[in-house]
Amino acid sequence: MSELIGMIASVVCLLIFGADNFLIPTMVVIVVMLTMLRKYDEKKALKESGNEPVKDDLKEDAVQ
Repeated sequence: MSELIGMIASVVCLLIFGADNFLIPTMVVIVVMLTMLRKYDEKKALKESGNEPVKDDLKEDAVQ
């Protein structure tokens, strides 16, 4: 899935921004899309496994 996101983002940004300016917008689009996909995949995996979300101890330590 991630390779499709990279290829599609590259082609779309190439068409929009041109050959000289497409690289940085492509990287931004890829990072955003993969971040969104990760959140979706984590929720899907939790639902399929039937497990409750694990409490993140690192966040609690940082607050204290």
